[in-house]
Amino acid sequence: MARAVQAHNGYAGGVDGADTVRALEEALERLDVVVRSEPLPEEARISGGFCVVRGKPTVFVAPDAPETERIAVLVDALRRLPTTEIWLPPAVRALLEDAG
Repeated sequence: MARAVQAHNGYAGGVDGADTVRALEEALERLDVVVRSEPLPEEARISGGFCVVRGKPTVFVAPDAPETERIAVLVDALRRLPTTEIWLPPAVRALLEDAG
């Protein structure tokens, strides 16, 4: 997955990384997924991940994760969901296709 992000110069279609993160978060929120930025235990050694909390799909992202890792976590979560019925920016759609 990190390769898919790097295949786009580190970001979706050369778009600013912060814009890519925002676009991914907005897409997840349109799919009723909660995106939470919270410190994760150091022993976990991950930047985040997708899970279900009390029946609600949730993505945790470590606030100190590098931008490319934040993007990778969000892309991984979005890939698990049905995205064919929602509009996604072309650069985000390309990240999903590259990651798949």
